[in-house]
Amino acid sequence: MGLLCISIVIVNRMRNPALLGRSPARALAAFAVLVLVVGLILHFREPATATRLGTDRASFSGDRISPDRAALEAARARVPAGWDFTFEPKSVRWGQEVRIRVTPPREDVTVYYNGRPLPAHAMGKGTFIVTVPPMSKNGCFTLDSGGAQVEAKDRLVVSAH
Repeated sequence: MGLLCISIVIVNRMRNPALLGRSPARALAAFAVLVLVVGLILHFREPATATRLGTDRASFSGDRISPDRAALEAARARVPAGWDFTFEPKSVRWGQEVRIRVTPPREDVTVYYNGRPLPAHAMGKGTFIVTVPPMSKNGCFTLDSGGAQVEAKDRLVVSAH
């Protein structure tokens, strides 16, 4: 929205005669800058709460789930997965790689970051490499293997530069 308003101001400035007067153009430019600043603040703000994949997702999405599915997901959440993982480094920039080590080693793992799947390159012996996507925020890794999901104990800190 902010970029659209700035585009309108630029086109107005270049056009002769101008579509908008001087005062409306200044008001639109101020509005555009305000919208862009608010958007950037909201984008880089930490999420209010981290949710686990599975049981909590349905309650936030507004979807109704069947009682059978709810019971299955609740049972999955109570049963320990029998495996765990660590990752390093704990702080990265956009585009950098993160090494994930699964113990005991597993090769059938799907990696999620803030609830979104990431392509993971298997290096063997339960080690995977993922690249932090551009525009990512601080967040949490979750690994899924055969329906068992494990969330990282630590959060990944992401910066743009």
